[in-house]
Amino acid sequence: MFINFSNHPSEKWSKLQYRNAEILGGEIIDVPFPNVPPNADPNEIMRLAYLAIAQFKRIAGAYPENTFVMIQGEPTLCFAIISRLQIAHSKIRAVAATTERVVIENADGSKTASFNFVQFRKYV
Repeated sequence: MFINFSNHPSEKWSKLQYRNAEILGGEIIDVPFPNVPPNADPNEIMRLAYLAIAQFKRIAGAYPENTFVMIQGEPTLCFAIISRLQIAHSKIRAVAATTERVVIENADGSKTASFNFVQFRKYV
C-alpha cells in the first residue's frame, strides 16, 4: 500500500513517480492533506496528527509492514506525524518525494521552473 498524504493527487504525478510508488507499496491511495489553520495551537496540531495516523492504520489494515506513506504538507503537522510514527516504531514507513529543480531563463528575463521527480526518500 502506498498512501499519498499530500495535496498533489497521484493522477497528476509523472509516470516515473507513479511507477516508483507502485514498486514501493503497490496500490496507491490518495488522502488529502488537511487545511492547517495558521493560528492552530500545538494541541490542534497533535489532534490532526493522531487523526491522520489513525487513518493510515485503518488503510494499512493487517499489513502495516507493506505500507508507505508520502507525507508532504504543512511542516509542523508533517513533523508531528512523522515523529509519532518513528517514536512508536510503526511499521508504516514515511517518505518524501524528492525532485530536481530545473530553471530556464526566458528571453524576456523571466524564469520558468519545473520540478522533476527523482526518488522517494525515507524520513530519518
